[in-house]
Amino acid sequence: MNSISEGDPRSLETIAKLIGQTTTLADRQEQKARTERMKLESERLKHEVSVKTGQVGKEESEAQTMAIADLINGPLEPRTLTDYMASIDIDDEVADD
Repeated sequence: MNSISEGDPRSLETIAKLIGQTTTLADRQEQKARTERMKLESERLKHEVSVKTGQVGKEESEAQTMAIADLINGPLEPRTLTDYMASIDIDDEVADD
């Protein structure tokens, strides 16, 4: 204790190590990079598992199936080709021949 109060560098260094205050900027950056890498690896593994178990695309395919079933069970209003043929007059074309 006396050496701490006198400012002995070795004593202060030992205390800093004990309370974890010896990390440098490089140490913190390395730890952050490791953490990010672990998160990305975890996401990749989750995706691989979902592909293997058939969970990928399941929600989208269910939504498409429901949309098709809705169209079959309750079709939209009837449509005719003339609705899509703008202003083409079929009779005029036949009369010109």
